[in-house]
Amino acid sequence: MTLIRPAIQPDERSVYDLITTLMGFPLEQAAFHDVFIRNLHSESVLYYVAESDGVIVGFGSLHIEPQLHHVGLAGEIQELVVHETVRSKGIGAELVSRLKEEAQKRGCVSLEVTTRKKWVDTQRFYERVGFKRTHVNFTKDLITQKHQLKVMSDRTVSDVIVAGLSSWGVEYIFGLPGTSCLGLVDAIRRQEGMTFVKVRHEEAAALMASAYAKLTGKVGVCLTIAGPGATNLITGLYDAKMDRAPVLAITGQVKLQYVGPGSFQEIDQDALFNSFCVFNKTINSGGQTTELVTLALRHALVERGVSHLAIPNDIQKEPLEADMEPMEGRVPDFRISNTGLIERAVGLIEQAEHPVIIAGWGAKDQRDNLITLSERIKAPIITTFRAKGIVPEDSLLSLGVLGDVGTPMARRCVDDSDLLLVFGSSFSEKTNIPRKRTVQVDIDPMNLAKGFPIEIAILGDSGVVIEQLLASVGERETQTISEAVRTEKREWHDELAKEAEPGESPMRAPFIFKVLREVIDPDAIITIDVGDNGFWFGRNFLMERQTLLMSGYLATMGFGLPAAVAAKLASPDRQVVCITGDGGFAQVMGDFLTAVRNDLDIIVIILNNSELAMIRAEQMIEGYPTFATELNNPDFSEYAISCGGAGFRVEEPGELKGALEKAMGAKKPAIVDIETDPGRF
Repeated sequence: MTLIRPAIQPDERSVYDLITTLMGFPLEQAAFHDVFIRNLHSESVLYYVAESDGVIVGFGSLHIEPQLHHVGLAGEIQELVVHETVRSKGIGAELVSRLKEEAQKRGCVSLEVTTRKKWVDTQRFYERVGFKRTHVNFTKDLITQKHQLKVMSDRTVSDVIVAGLSSWGVEYIFGLPGTSCLGLVDAIRRQEGMTFVKVRHEEAAALMASAYAKLTGKVGVCLTIAGPGATNLITGLYDAKMDRAPVLAITGQVKLQYVGPGSFQEIDQDALFNSFCVFNKTINSGGQTTELVTLALRHALVERGVSHLAIPNDIQKEPLEADMEPMEGRVPDFRISNTGLIERAVGLIEQAEHPVIIAGWGAKDQRDNLITLSERIKAPIITTFRAKGIVPEDSLLSLGVLGDVGTPMARRCVDDSDLLLVFGSSFSEKTNIPRKRTVQVDIDPMNLAKGFPIEIAILGDSGVVIEQLLASVGERETQTISEAVRTEKREWHDELAKEAEPGESPMRAPFIFKVLREVIDPDAIITIDVGDNGFWFGRNFLMERQTLLMSGYLATMGFGLPAAVAAKLASPDRQVVCITGDGGFAQVMGDFLTAVRNDLDIIVIILNNSELAMIRAEQMIEGYPTFATELNNPDFSEYAISCGGAGFRVEEPGELKGALEKAMGAKKPAIVDIETDPGRF
């Protein structure tokens, strides 16, 4: 039930929120307070509020003055506003009725109201409650617009947040604007050096933030509204959580006075984000702003996880004069090492007859150091799938990937080794590193000896530790790779070459990846999706110096395209190629438009087999009939053209290389839609 009652002084904050929402911008609070208090005690002004369940949801003001042309008192409704969550429920009409009664009691001969010309719905409302159109209203400002809207040039909580993010090196914020985050979005618009990357779906924004963080090591930031915007972020944020990428998610929230009763688009965001975030807070006042934003960034970087900040709509617009301290001196240097264990590790290396180096994502920046160590101790280098390409896979001491999509010689060499040197690997079950004598290096103490005891577990940065090992370990004279492993490597590469023969159409994956290797730049960034496309890439594409981005532990479909957008923004001078399937691409295809809008010349390779081929294979393996895996697809090349990009469809082996070269020369976002057959794989 709604109570219509005279306003009292404690109602001031609620009335301020309602009026600023109506006006569309914040008002100077001190000046508002003066007017509110003066009119509250005036005999000629009446303030009424509508209260529902203890919350102020409406406000109306009546101003009474004698007027010559009315030959008596006239009443004017100068403000009338109802919160958007309770409109069309009769509250506005109840306020008007009460103000009309008060005007009649005081002897008014008329009651007037003025509204803006463009507010057509409001005009219709007044007509429904008995008002008639009588005359045209004209207005002339007597003060400058600059003074009248001075509060709009004052700094707000949103301005302080966005400027603080910029001072911490944030250049891009991925997201969608909406009712509960407009203050933040406008602050981004005005912030020099900051770009708002508007996406078509919030999941893509979170995946872009995750991919950006994985590639650069900087905080990836995504922004959206409360409620459905927040829930749509979750898949991308879980990808960041599980792959240890520093990400800050910012969501709007309903105004503070409406938190709790179940307002429009209000959900329990604390409970939602607490389940996976390393830091999760709501900014409830301007005074908390700099401290909470700083903590959110520090937690994301130090703990390599997801931080979340919720910012109520009214708090975003509050005036605030403050500045965040810059990043320098606020985040510790993680180039550290437990140096006391280095000597012991060197001793194990020199005793070993068949040492093997396994490099994970945590060693992704250590190509030169890994190669130097490998040559020094004559140990082969094997990588995890996420770290594929850390060293050129056709080099003498590289044996490729270990694990489900790995090479047979990698598994044989690991099984035959007497010492594993593991740098930056989380020991995923997909990699399946065996239990044997091991020196493990990781910056995360929880990754050390995660599955079983380790002989020497060194807490530290892989680069620092490798440099310390190189400073002490001697040159090995004898080769540690057996002739059997060398032979197996040659036979494996021969097998890949044989598989890659063009054959008939529809094309087979090995041939497609052979051609891709011929045309993709050796230093390109390659993003891949989950499914058959990722399996065949891992198995059949031999990397040179390229960088690989993927959804590792979460393994979510739809990662490839958003990751490519983020990669091109982070590295505009490098070629960016997305390799995806028709199933994964279709989940996020709307954000091909994001690439077009931002003029990002990414190349999207779609292995189009009109089926969820990996699921089909899993059904077959488990003895189920094929069911619910077929896909009805559009012509993706035509889709690319309709979006403003370039599109090429390939149905014959002889067309593939030419189409890829045209896509790479298009200088605009391009899709190469390749017809493949899951049955041929």
